[in-house]
Parts: sequence; C-alpha cells; structure tokens
Amino acid sequence: MKTAWNCRMWRPSVLLVGAMALAGRSVIALILTSLAFAAALAKPLATDFEPGAGNHLNPDYVARAFAAVVHGREYEAGSFPLAKWATEIRFTIEEQVQEPVQRQLVLMHLKQLGELTGLAIREVDANKANLHILFTRQRDWGGEVKRRLGAKAAANLHGAVCLAHFEAPGGVIRRAQVFIPVDQARMHGKLVSCVVEELTQVLGLPNDSDAVFPSVFNDKAAADLLTPLDWVLIRLLYHNALTPGMSRTQTAPVIAELLAAWLADGTLASADYEVRRGELYRLLGR
Repeated sequence: MKTAWNCRMWRPSVLLVGAMALAGRSVIALILTSLAFAAALAKPLATDFEPGAGNHLNPDYVARAFAAVVHGREYEAGSFPLAKWATEIRFTIEEQVQEPVQRQLVLMHLKQLGELTGLAIREVDANKANLHILFTRQRDWGGEVKRRLGAKAAANLHGAVCLAHFEAPGGVIRRAQVFIPVDQARMHGKLVSCVVEELTQVLGLPNDSDAVFPSVFNDKAAADLLTPLDWVLIRLLYHNALTPGMSRTQTAPVIAELLAAWLADGTLASADYEVRRGELYRLLGR
C-alpha cells in the first residue's frame, strides 16, 4: 500500500512549507512535437525563476512542475506513480477546537477543488468518511497523529505546523487525513495556508519543491491560496487521460499533449482569472 504524508513547516525567517512523503511497494510552440516536449521533463526545474516573468505558465515549466509535485518525494529519491481519487470524496470535520472560520475555510476550498477536479465532494458522518479533517490543539496533535497514523508519523512532526496523509494502493487514493492544530497555525499566521495546502495535497500532489513557483507547494513562497500554476497542475492531474498508477514516463507525453492544446485554446492564459474565482479569494479580498 502506498502512503504519503505532508507537513507544513515553520522556520524563523518565513513560513516554509515542507513535504515528506513515504511510499511503499504497494507548444512551448505548436511546432514542437509531443515527444520532444515530453523529453524536456527530464531537465531539472530552474531555481532562479523570477516572479512576473511569465515562466510559471510556460508549458515546459508547467510539465516539469507537474513531474516534481506529482511524481516526486521530498525526502526520497526516485519517481513515484501518479496517485489520485477515482471516487467521490466524503469528508467529515472533527472540531476539538471550535472556531466558525475554520469550517468556512474548509467548505470554500473544497468547493473550488471540486470544481477543478470534477470530483463529487460532500460532507458525511464520520463513519462514512474517506477524508477526515481534524482541528485540534498543539498540545494534543502529536498524540492524535500517533493514535491515527502511528509512531513513525508522529516522530516527524518537529517544526511542522500541520499535516496531511493519504493512502493510495495501486495509485487510487482511498483514504486521507488532515491534522491542523489551530492554535499553532494561528500563532504562525498560517491557518488559511494549512487548510489550502493540506487539502490540496491529499488530492495527489504530495511533494513540495522550492523550484515550483509561485505555488502553495513551494517551501519558500508566501502563497496561502492556490496560484495560477496550482490551478493548472490540479486540472492536469484530474484530466481523464491520466489514470492512477501511471509512471512519469507514461504521463509525460499526455501532459505534453494537454499543455500544447491548452496553450492553443487559451486555457493557460485564463488560469490567473479562473483561480481567482474561488470563494477564498473573495473572502480574503484578494
């Protein structure tokens, strides 16, 4: 069985998002061919990306970002199979800490994720849920993680602000959990960030990379809401042409073809407008 988990980390100078994933066995121009474009995925992502340069929606850049976030793991070498939900997401919210805003954040963000993925996402009783969202306290969250995920996961919480975990046997995500210690997240000013990143990562985007910018998956970015790049990555992951368990080699030509089409039809150009239609953007006045 494949499992993956992600921690949002805090470091003194700025909040940094770190992800750790554990895996078991279980055109640029239209004249470029898809195969030539797919070969570009083998190149490392540039780390000197300058905000405003427009590179974050360049098809070559997006394709390599997809490979990094979907197929990569921060603390493990190698390339891992694509993981995604194939059934509806049935979520439950457990509030050991009662704050009206946290529930509103979850509902608004899940609504946007449902629109992006085409997944049915609905709230159910805890015993019927396959996504459990826990709002707890800093003093309790280590014990909750240990009880629900085991000692190994709990041992890696140092420096983390919140945590996400999913199980994906055969690449199909069957179950996911998100842990947010509200007082700790608020102390670092990252309650919104925790909700957005962790709920997004349990869709099957478990890796963080400093080279993916601007993105909620970047340790050094200040993004707390989905960016245009994130919008494109999620749309790609949940396109019907990509199926659970596909390798990076298998996804590369598909990604190349999709991005070529999206460049031609204006989908990439519309990403900035489309992502800002999310309710959290309006709630926060962005």
